[in-house]
Amino acid sequence: MENNRKITVKDIALRCNVSRALAGAVLSNTKNNIRFSQVKREEILKVARELNYHPNRIAQAMKTGIVPLVALCVHVEKNYRDEINLYLHDLLPNTSYRLQKNGFEMIFVPYDNADELKERIKHLAEDNLTNGIITNFPPESGSDIANFLKKSRLPFVMLGSIHEPVVPCVDIDMSELYKELYEYGNSNGFKRTIFILARRNINGGIDWTIALAVKPSPEKCRIEDLDLNDKNTLWAAAGEFTRRVLIQEKGVAEKNIISIENKRIMIQSKPSVYVKSKDSLRATTAAEMLMEWINDGRIPAPRTIKIMQEDVEFIL
Repeated sequence: MENNRKITVKDIALRCNVSRALAGAVLSNTKNNIRFSQVKREEILKVARELNYHPNRIAQAMKTGIVPLVALCVHVEKNYRDEINLYLHDLLPNTSYRLQKNGFEMIFVPYDNADELKERIKHLAEDNLTNGIITNFPPESGSDIANFLKKSRLPFVMLGSIHEPVVPCVDIDMSELYKELYEYGNSNGFKRTIFILARRNINGGIDWTIALAVKPSPEKCRIEDLDLNDKNTLWAAAGEFTRRVLIQEKGVAEKNIISIENKRIMIQSKPSVYVKSKDSLRATTAAEMLMEWINDGRIPAPRTIKIMQEDVEFIL
């Protein structure tokens, strides 16, 4: 055989003096109404190992309908795709590594809005390009995306909290972070501490996620109901973008802001809170859940990753 030529089922069949169909049935672990002895099976597998045979997964997929690919769909706005994205840095390698352990490869599918996400899922499902979906979702479209995924009939896992029945999802419990922020604000003379996250939407405006840090659990509130210049409020800004928006666009005094940053980046301002990233673990967990569905046919229950007290560190 020629050097560097890919070994085929035909090569193994010739070496073992059997038909190509028989060798193919053994190597793909499907009998296809072909009878063979255990001795012959072991001989074929031994020759395959000696010749360093690797099956053509795409050819197998055409026969079995099982595509060895999983799509990871992530919201990445077109206008900001040149920015460093630590979220993607966590998701992509960890999802890929976990899928590879189960013989699957990952397709990265960025999308800009909910309609584009649904269109790409439809394309992947109808053209049989993937055997499962892992996706995040625009906050306002979670239930809509979940229902759309159900109709696709593909196994899927969603990154985030979805209040819908029978939806496998992976959420992060930040109650410990809110508790630590509440204690810090009180000890530094602030009457209230508010967690705030700013994100650009598809129209170029700002979407806000806001929660009042109180015991025993945070209370959601709206930007319209808040006095951003209240000197008695401590603003816990999630990320440098949120901090810049508060200062430059909303006129919030720097002394009324504490930044929340991921432990993998350098702190740019003080005071700040380092929070250990849970997105790496969330990516791995989502891949494990999807494999449960694909391999066992069982829809996994939602799971929650909890931020612990030791994951939170104040830099003053």
